[in-house]
Amino acid sequence: EENYTRSEGLAVASFHMFKDGLFSSDPSSPWRVDAEGLMNLTKDQLAQGLQVTQDNPLLGLEGRTTLLNRLGEEIKKHPQYFGSEDN
Repeated sequence: EENYTRSEGLAVASFHMFKDGLFSSDPSSPWRVDAEGLMNLTKDQLAQGLQVTQDNPLLGLEGRTTLLNRLGEEIKKHPQYFGSEDN
């Protein structure tokens, strides 16, 4: 088992969350990020994915969650930049 810290740990955890389909609204297509997946992401899901515990705290978790939720909103509002999710 590897131990990562700081930015490296966040990057590895983010990759695993992506791989596990946390950012996708379609369970049959987990290896994608879509507007609904980001908009529906909860603080608890992000905390679990980033392995946040009392012994491994992460400042700004709520703000990070809100930022990802807002990114989902922008993706949905601007398909001319991010592509249509109807494909």
